[in-house]
Amino acid sequence: MQTIENVLSTRNLTEACSEVVKNKGAGGIDLMNVGQLKSYLDLNREELCETIHGGKYIPQPIRGKEIPKRNGKTRLLGIPTVVDRMLQQAVPRVIMPQPEGEMPGHHAINSRVAQGAHMGRWKVNETEERRATGQPYQPVTVQYHVT
Repeated sequence: MQTIENVLSTRNLTEACSEVVKNKGAGGIDLMNVGQLKSYLDLNREELCETIHGGKYIPQPIRGKEIPKRNGKTRLLGIPTVVDRMLQQAVPRVIMPQPEGEMPGHHAINSRVAQGAHMGRWKVNETEERRATGQPYQPVTVQYHVT
């Protein structure tokens, strides 16, 4: 499945929606609040996905709100719409590296959990040498271990 398909999958959008609702926060210029997001997604998921697939999706302008700072001044805070926040939440859920053990179908020859950086460089150099000389090689796949 392609990356955009994964980002726009029903499961990923639903989980991203739940995350936005859990994080709360104010609505953007459309004044939709996070409590309305799930019902909006249920009614408009197909149209939203088609718009994105067609390259016609345009994020809404960001609502500006001045918030006070400790020194008595204010700073401008940009608040995206809740739909844009959901889409922003959906993308890294797919493209960020997955923790070790959650990458089905990937066989790693370089698991960096207990290895130093020099070992990783050695594996990459070894692969490059094999590729240059025409020897069979297995591309390096790095598994990330989140602690």
